[in-house]
Amino acid sequence: MADIFLSYSKVDQLRIEPIVEALEHKGYSVWWDREISPGAHWSRAIEEELDDAKCVVVVWSKTSVLSDWVEIEAARARKRGVLVPILIDDVAEDIPLEFSRIEAARLVEWERNKSSPEFEELLEVIDRKIHSGQTDEARRRKTRRERIPQDVAGKSARAEGKSFIRRRRKPLLLGAAVAGLVLTTGIVYYASLPTNQEILDRYAPQIDDKIKQLREIAKSLPPKGAVRTTQCARPIDPRPIYDRRQEVFNTEIMMEPDLRRESEKYKDSDKGFKLYLGNSLYYLISYRLGSWGSGVGGQKAESDAAQSYERGLSTRYLVVNRVVNYQAPYVTGERSFFRGKVEMEVFLIDLQSSKIICSFPLSAEADENLYAPASDYEKAAASNLYERTEKNLEQALADGTGGLFHFDR
Repeated sequence: MADIFLSYSKVDQLRIEPIVEALEHKGYSVWWDREISPGAHWSRAIEEELDDAKCVVVVWSKTSVLSDWVEIEAARARKRGVLVPILIDDVAEDIPLEFSRIEAARLVEWERNKSSPEFEELLEVIDRKIHSGQTDEARRRKTRRERIPQDVAGKSARAEGKSFIRRRRKPLLLGAAVAGLVLTTGIVYYASLPTNQEILDRYAPQIDDKIKQLREIAKSLPPKGAVRTTQCARPIDPRPIYDRRQEVFNTEIMMEPDLRRESEKYKDSDKGFKLYLGNSLYYLISYRLGSWGSGVGGQKAESDAAQSYERGLSTRYLVVNRVVNYQAPYVTGERSFFRGKVEMEVFLIDLQSSKIICSFPLSAEADENLYAPASDYEKAAASNLYERTEKNLEQALADGTGGLFHFDR
């Protein structure tokens, strides 16, 4: 487990290296491999590092603000409370809505060997995040220990001690032979694994069919503004499930422009507002449209890559969110504010028939009693508006479809 997970755009790699070196020079361990290969819907290695890191430093630049991967990693870090953003370009106004409230360290003019108050402040923030995480982990371990009766714990320790003594009496030769056999078997097994590109090529026709289906669905949606009431065919069987708590899904969630994208560089035409809830199917399409880093295609695929592709392609339902109106929060006077508002049309589509089986309008506003200094209000309200929209969508989908929807882990 690294102290710091670094999220950034591959294009910025040469600019990132001095930052990594400076952090490592200060004694932090940094994980910053950006090679993403198709596994579940994330590379297992990246997912584990992202979830285990004590602190996630997200580097915002002119390229990373356009990267879906960086945005998704940032969203995951924010929900864990370990996000530390930094700017290496003047892109504060272009940072995705969800993260605009979080102050970013400005390293636009930072140089590796020169004193920098901004970098020192960054180190202080990282240090607080890391030590806060260690305190929480220690508390969890203490709680687990307190749940174990002392007499049971004592017996367990004595039994483990005796077991260790018995194990040491076994011949070392047997251990070496077993280790050699395991190593040989592992090498042979690894050599037999297909590459990421081979797996993708195997499923390419099916993914292309799915991309074509999504484009046709986008064309078949009613005109923007036509959805005024909730229309759902109940009961829906099987019920839709999007459960991040249990990692159980038969439903995908996308923004309407995602259905029409023709390359991974395609961005949402409804600039200013986008929910980041993509799952397995979304990532398969991203792989097909070219989101891999350099050299990933030739790497060995994970052992369950094929099963992951099957799961994504067998997704039963698709939730499509279409922005009808978005008004960003802004300050209207010395003590007056416009909270911001988003209005969307939401469609649940059965991917077996490509038919709409549920639709409803959805709206959200930032909290009325939101506290923030006037200088920070717009960013705070924009972030709050994103969170309110997510919560409203989660509840509306559950109420309208009778399905199970949990967006937070």
